[in-house]
Amino acid sequence: MKSLCIDLEACIACGMCITSCKRGALTQDLFLKPILVRKRCVLCGKCVEVCPTAALRFCDYLRKPEVRMQGIGERACA
Repeated sequence: MKSLCIDLEACIACGMCITSCKRGALTQDLFLKPILVRKRCVLCGKCVEVCPTAALRFCDYLRKPEVRMQGIGERACA
């Protein structure tokens, strides 16, 4: 199963991914880093296309977490 992964170390908190998402699947944390709202994401790829640092990418959902997952203090493939 495919999902969206966010590399928080590569993210520069520019917000381009958040503004590009018409479904509201990305929000921001206190550090202005993106948080994925999994149930809203349709994997259209617009956020991946606009990210200047390639911090967003598609990955396998069942992978081990790489970064913190929304709602639990860790973000991973969502």
